[in-house]
Amino acid sequence: MTAGAAPPDVVPVTASHAQGMAERAVAPALLRALDGGRTLHAWAESQPGARAYMGRATAWAVTLGPEAVVVRHSTHGGVLAPVTGDLFRAPTRAPAEFESSRRIAALGLPTPRVLAYVVYPAAIGFARADVATREVPGGADLLALLGRLTVEERRARVLPAVAALLDAMTAGGVQHPDLNAKNVLLAPGAHGAEDADDADAVLVAWLLDTDVVTFGVAGDAGVGRANRARLARSLAKRAGMLAAPLEAADRVLLGLDEEGPT
Repeated sequence: MTAGAAPPDVVPVTASHAQGMAERAVAPALLRALDGGRTLHAWAESQPGARAYMGRATAWAVTLGPEAVVVRHSTHGGVLAPVTGDLFRAPTRAPAEFESSRRIAALGLPTPRVLAYVVYPAAIGFARADVATREVPGGADLLALLGRLTVEERRARVLPAVAALLDAMTAGGVQHPDLNAKNVLLAPGAHGAEDADDADAVLVAWLLDTDVVTFGVAGDAGVGRANRARLARSLAKRAGMLAAPLEAADRVLLGLDEEGPT
């Protein structure tokens, strides 16, 4: 976070091999996790009962102090990923994600709260990072749900929730240049439902991977078009992974036929 800008519920965390920021509630547990030169991600992987979330790299669901969290090691995507791997220009994207998650939540958008991040210095101005995010129970990403739900189920429960998120992003001026079917999470928004596959669950769409999010003018239609165009490209690339192809009615529900930047 920007020097001098940390809110009162956030404290710096410093170890011999790392430094970061954390909410006060998890800071003591974070320091214990880093003891002995371990990384937060390695500590999480070693915990009894740790649950794996498979993605670009495996993330681990564990308990950190009083919080159920998902610990992710930051890695690059795209064509340069084999070269850049997990090295980022210091201080990495983790501080930006920490701040943006709080800013997005303040706008009323569902996004998992980043509770802590840790940066590990590397050679010649590079660094690695781990991020701990509050776990959203019972969630499944948009691609996974579209890969197994019927057309009727996705229109009744999934697509309206995603459309609501897209509208809220436009209202808040929040643009996600990497918005795709893997970083929209659907989770039950009502008590009683255990997971997103529960047919009775009223779903809420959550925005993930907010380290690259930018903030523009609230209500800017151009932001909305850009987000929808990016999601449309992602769904088109993964069409073969869907249980049934998106039809015109699905695109209307999501507003995906609006033009946006290419």
